[in-house]
Amino acid sequence: MSMLECRLVQKDAMKLVGVSFSGTFPDSFPHKAMELQQQFWKRCHEIEGRVEEAALISPFFANESFVTYWACCEVQQVDRIPEGMEVIELPAKTYASVTCTNRTIEEGYRVLEEWIKKERLQKAAKSCSVEIFYIQEDAEVEQVELLAPIQTPAVDKLVERIDAVFLPVNDLEASLYWYQEVFGFPLRWNNSRMAGLGVGPNCGFHLVQVPDWQPPQQYTPINFAARNAEAVRQALLDKGVKVSDWRDDEPKRFDIWDNTGNIISLIQM
Repeated sequence: MSMLECRLVQKDAMKLVGVSFSGTFPDSFPHKAMELQQQFWKRCHEIEGRVEEAALISPFFANESFVTYWACCEVQQVDRIPEGMEVIELPAKTYASVTCTNRTIEEGYRVLEEWIKKERLQKAAKSCSVEIFYIQEDAEVEQVELLAPIQTPAVDKLVERIDAVFLPVNDLEASLYWYQEVFGFPLRWNNSRMAGLGVGPNCGFHLVQVPDWQPPQQYTPINFAARNAEAVRQALLDKGVKVSDWRDDEPKRFDIWDNTGNIISLIQM
């Protein structure tokens, strides 16, 4: 009985820089793949901004006749592509995974295929398989992760859109006045506990009275969007509204504190 253990893993999208070969299958495997990896690893230092310097990532796609095999490193962004190399991007994907060594790859694939069949999973026929080699200089045995892409079941979308968002406020009447005075949102409806304001045609913006509500200060639950964020920010400052400095990341944005203390981001459209 094999000691190798299989599992499902979710891998984020990867941006890779490397080299490839295409050839007949299975005649060119695995010796052509090993030659490609050895040649690439001698040049991997030319790639700037590698995510994990000891990881050699090899996506490949094969059918009964042909194979295309890559030797790559993952990068955060591509500023310069070394001569003779290319950039490929792998989308986020669910994989069946097994970790073995460079000496037990054949066993690893056998165990992985048996596990996929046992779990009644279906391989994603149009996606790349991936081999990740964790290189240790001068080591005879190295860890290898084998990844087989799995077809996730298609699920029909059950809803069409977000109909409305509900923002808790301590004093409904005071908050209604604040949002109408500051942003000019028209009142669409109200009752003793809730009120709806007109912001846009596709999503309702509702205020809900919760007297003991304590707004979280770790995140912003809502984004407002404006065509001229700079003009809006200045207008809010002129009205005495508490606003943050411009945030460093994209999109261009800043934060607002309403009269309850809720934080709302305003982004540039």
